[in-house]
Amino acid sequence: MSLYTLKVVRASKLRAMDANGFSDPFVEVPTFKGKNKCTKVVQRNLNPVWNEVFLVKGPLVQCGVYDEDLVLENDLIGYANLDLPSLADGKEHDIRLVGPDSKRTIDGKLIGHLFVVVVSGDALPAEAKKEGSVLGSILGGGAISAALSSRN
Repeated sequence: MSLYTLKVVRASKLRAMDANGFSDPFVEVPTFKGKNKCTKVVQRNLNPVWNEVFLVKGPLVQCGVYDEDLVLENDLIGYANLDLPSLADGKEHDIRLVGPDSKRTIDGKLIGHLFVVVVSGDALPAEAKKEGSVLGSILGGGAISAALSSRN
């Protein structure tokens, strides 16, 4: 199992999913423990910033960008398909979102972009891989944290 740290930095030019011309976006990330975790919801925004870090297993991860709906089911804005080994250089990458049908546009309009930073899990301390560890505290001061935070 290959582990990676994935920093969900921001998104841009997201599709407006609500009648008010905005979305309330969040990102769903499949973590290495097999459970999906989500970023915080950014209200009324098409260019949200999250800067949230997750521990994921690779080599491939599909992150979903959703619009939060309080009454109905959350709306899928698009997916980001991440080939973690090719992205694991500690630099920010611009990933174009695709729709459920794998198209990059809907009605001729872009779905949006997701910006991520990936670092190989080989650089993670052993404590980060243990059940019940808190990734944020482990990444608080080392080279991994520096690599992730320097790419905002």
